Amino acid sequence: MRRRFALAMSSVLIVALFIAGIGVALTFRSQVQSQSVHELGVEAEALASHIDVTRGAVLKVIKTAASLSGAVVIPVNLNSVSLRGQLPAPLVPDIFNKALFLNGGGQAGIYQNVAYAAIFVDQHVNQFVTRPSILVITRSIPPLGKSISFLLIVIAAAIVVGLIVAAILSARFARYLRIFVGATQRISEGDFNARVESRLDQIAEFQDLERAINSMAIRLEEAQESQNQFLISISHDLKTPLTSISGYAEAIIDGAIDPASGAQRIEGASQRLSRLIQDLLDLAKLRANTFSLSIRRVTSTEIIEAALAHIGQRIAGSEVRLFSDIHNGSLDVPLEIDPDRLIQVLTNILNNAYKFARTSIAVSSSLVDSHIQIRVRDDGPGIPTSIRDKLFNEPIDSGDHRGREGGSGYGLLISERLSRSMGASLKVEETSPKGTSVLISIPIASASHYSL
Repeated sequence: MRRRFALAMSSVLIVALFIAGIGVALTFRSQVQSQSVHELGVEAEALASHIDVTRGAVLKVIKTAASLSGAVVIPVNLNSVSLRGQLPAPLVPDIFNKALFLNGGGQAGIYQNVAYAAIFVDQHVNQFVTRPSILVITRSIPPLGKSISFLLIVIAAAIVVGLIVAAILSARFARYLRIFVGATQRISEGDFNARVESRLDQIAEFQDLERAINSMAIRLEEAQESQNQFLISISHDLKTPLTSISGYAEAIIDGAIDPASGAQRIEGASQRLSRLIQDLLDLAKLRANTFSLSIRRVTSTEIIEAALAHIGQRIAGSEVRLFSDIHNGSLDVPLEIDPDRLIQVLTNILNNAYKFARTSIAVSSSLVDSHIQIRVRDDGPGIPTSIRDKLFNEPIDSGDHRGREGGSGYGLLISERLSRSMGASLKVEETSPKGTSVLISIPIASASHYSL
């Protein structure tokens, strides 16, 4: 992996350097050519205007000072439109425009690896005689081959440096990746205590990966602990009714208790076991996101009445009284929801309130911000601080309270998840030694026709 990574980085570097180098060389050469042509044209005009071109010594000095490879004055035969002298190599007469000889003027350009400029002048033969001539100056431009050779040397040096850098970086990256792979492999094998050690010299992306892996390990560790607690709780909850059923069955067989009374106790324990199993199935479906809802339009009144009827049967004959505003100003609004599941949620809340209530349970409703809020209040001892934060996240002790049969312990946990899946919310509004108030807020189907 390290070699492949270094090779990939080096290949990208080589290709990028080669393309960039060729582009720079061609661009630089083009700029040099254009600049040389322009400068030679200016110099030729200056020479023709201010210098006595008959003096060979002057031309030699100018040629040396201006870094010219050629500077000559060549007579022109206007009749045959031809030159009477030798041009600086490698120039040939055919490159010149004949208008240069006939009308006077100038010309500049590039021929092979030479920049040239030519301008028409009148050469002084003596004080009274001149003859038409052209002043030609040239400057050599380094061939592209030399630039390419220099470029290749630079690229080769850059490649060597790049290979060294790539080797260092690939070794560093490979070391970090081995650490990450080792930690994730340990986690995949069930060692949720595995962590990636913090390294301050890591780049930001590796630090993000380190935090992500450690966070995943922490969550998996917490999930494993939660699962272990869940299995322990299930074992305890299943064992209690099964022990009761087995005990009463043996007592009936031994004749220790009245068969009718024993059968009644067995039936109660089996119902509790059935509720526990059903709650566990519901919870498993909710956690696996395979829980299906049957959404339809209902009214809030029929939902509340159904839940009150269920709890009313349970508290009949007890010291607890049920109060409701359902028939006295309670709002009746449409809901787009699964009615059976919403009744299950309300029933779980009411059952929980009944387990702890001293003398009363009060149910009320109100409309707030296009939501109907159903409030269940009991006058029990309140929720202990030790379980308040995990009330909707873990199963709560389902033992009897005040001699009343407890539930499966998963009621509030299932209710919160059911509420969330239907777009509603469930929370403990307040709790104190004088009682607890639980609030469920449900969006109404259409709020345009209803007001407070």
